[in-house]
Amino acid sequence: LAQVFSKSIMEGQLRLLEEAITSGNVPTARQIARSLAEQSAALSITVNQNELTARVKRTIHMQLLEQQYEPHLAAWATSQSDSMDEAVRLIQENQRPIHHRS
Repeated sequence: LAQVFSKSIMEGQLRLLEEAITSGNVPTARQIARSLAEQSAALSITVNQNELTARVKRTIHMQLLEQQYEPHLAAWATSQSDSMDEAVRLIQENQRPIHHRS
């Protein structure tokens, strides 16, 4: 019973790890991976780097659009970054205030 319970918990953590990686949530992915490593589990992970990168970029772009960033800024920041935090930082660093003439 303990092995079944442990396997079920591990499978749940692996699903959460996959979701965190796919969504670009680096802190959560690190935390879950660390937790799995502490359980002394033998893990074998195969990653299609191109597919993963494309998924992460799509997720970042969609999240930027949901946060009401202009589409051209979202596309630019997505192409220049590997995480949501980095994309937002790039946009914030490169936005200039609009000065109206009086």
